[in-house]
Amino acid sequence: MHGVLVELAQPPAGAHASPEKGFDHLAITVADYAAARETWRRVIGLEVAHELRLEARGTLIGQLPCGQCTIELIAATTPDSPLARRIAEEGPRISSMVAIEVPEIAAAIARYRAAGLTLPDAAPGALPRSVTSTISAPQAFGLAIQLIQFER
Repeated sequence: MHGVLVELAQPPAGAHASPEKGFDHLAITVADYAAARETWRRVIGLEVAHELRLEARGTLIGQLPCGQCTIELIAATTPDSPLARRIAEEGPRISSMVAIEVPEIAAAIARYRAAGLTLPDAAPGALPRSVTSTISAPQAFGLAIQLIQFER
């Protein structure tokens, strides 16, 4: 049998020194959840593994595991929800935010505040057992960064 052996190298000392756990999820707003779900399954081969219905927010989140992260399809469940209005105005699109899981959100917030960034205090997140805070897009060069900690 022929092939290529790929060995993952360790990063050089001092590189990738972030204490963050890693990329958690990327959100995509969709106007037609069923069509988006089917396209991701049929074309890309990713299946929705879990769905969250957030009645208070008027949203449905379909989570598609992709390697060590998740892609979320987010749809409005009511035509008058803020998300439905945003999709009507802007169209379906990738969210201008990425979520990065942190081991201890209070420590992460303190570290970023010490570096001069403005972040809100941690608050319950939309996902179960999560707390979040967000670095705004203007402070992160156009892409908001949601810090998320899952309570185990």
